[in-house]
Amino acid sequence: MKKRTLISIIFALCCVFITHNFWLYGKNTEYFLLITILVLSFLLFCKLADYLAEFKTLKYKSRIEIIFLTIFFIMLFIPMLHIDKSEISEQENRTLAKWQPFITAKGQINYDFGKNFNEWFNDRFFTRKYLVGNDFVSYRLAKKYYEKGHFCLDKENHWIVNTSTFKIDTTPFEQKDMDKAVYNVNKIKEFCDKNNIKPYILIAPRKEEIYTGVVKKYNKDFNQYEKTTIMQNYIQNKTSVPIVYAFDDLKKLSKEGDYAYFKTDHHWTDGGAYKGYLSLMKVIKNDFPDIAILKESDFDYFYSNKIRIHPDEMFEGISYKLMGLHDSSLLDTKYKYFRYKDFDKVEFSREKCLNSKSLCKITHIKTPKRTPNLAIYGDSFSLNLLQSMPYSFGKTEGIYVAFPLAQYKMKVFEEYIKEKNTDILVLCFCEINHLMELYE
Repeated sequence: MKKRTLISIIFALCCVFITHNFWLYGKNTEYFLLITILVLSFLLFCKLADYLAEFKTLKYKSRIEIIFLTIFFIMLFIPMLHIDKSEISEQENRTLAKWQPFITAKGQINYDFGKNFNEWFNDRFFTRKYLVGNDFVSYRLAKKYYEKGHFCLDKENHWIVNTSTFKIDTTPFEQKDMDKAVYNVNKIKEFCDKNNIKPYILIAPRKEEIYTGVVKKYNKDFNQYEKTTIMQNYIQNKTSVPIVYAFDDLKKLSKEGDYAYFKTDHHWTDGGAYKGYLSLMKVIKNDFPDIAILKESDFDYFYSNKIRIHPDEMFEGISYKLMGLHDSSLLDTKYKYFRYKDFDKVEFSREKCLNSKSLCKITHIKTPKRTPNLAIYGDSFSLNLLQSMPYSFGKTEGIYVAFPLAQYKMKVFEEYIKEKNTDILVLCFCEINHLMELYE
């Protein structure tokens, strides 16, 4: 008798939970459905009470098993304890499924009610926010693709792409934007002419342009080639500063079986940056015929599954970190890294600048060679050039700036570049649009 009383109390509490969550939706409550669920629940609990009563009489069954079974059935109702009433999930940046009644407003039967209810409940059950917001759980629940923020990981081939790339407008720049870029490049030219410095510009494409379709969910035709070359030609018709666009070299490298970009990071590899170095140095050699262009035989090589952007740091990759990943099996690729054979004779150091923690760094590299002196100013793609380019010069100042940040514009570093007796200034960016951001 006591056990039936306990079962009745548990059943009554579950009825309260069910009624409460239906009541939350006021006029949308389907009382026919509510009564059906309550009746079925009553029959279930009656059956459960009889089963437990018989269960105890069995010779080899213990009370622990009875308690476990009871708790198991009670836990089935936990997701119903609190139904989320929100219409939009800020956490996921999407609209949640709406309640679709069993009997529509027109008195018709909704034959998709089961599917609709499943979508509605899956978007609103108790503790869902914790499960969705937990990277560990979300990553392991994801089947083929795992998305977080602006990144998507293909769990089959371990490539990560920046999904915001595919939202970039690939139509040509407006006239005012191209004129702004010309104005900035001419200011660079004016500064360099005054200080007997020769300027050059190196542009790298985005990873998603070179590796199209590596994540099949985003197998979209994204290509800024035409947009970039239109601005490149426009600038070069208005100024004499050479611009090297490394698209063709990187595309060719990616098809030759070597990696031009990292799988878990958006930067070009040592091999990719070396291709950019070769293309740029051919142009520089026209003005400095005595300068040496290093061959691959001038380097030693090692292989690692870690990512290296700056010469003295190896890690899992920026995209990997931003996604909060903790799965070493994703690092399944060995990348080829360059090491200058006479590196032991090179003076190497770096420092933070302008009281910046990580948004601006200056790297100093000095080789036994005397001249010419080089300064590289640019975004994080310029860091990869430090594996090869400095060894064609005497002293190199690598000025890394996180773009676009007003406090790190070109004007801030002009005096510094001048004081270092710079002979050659290289501006290196991923995407040509950064030329519009060089000055205020």
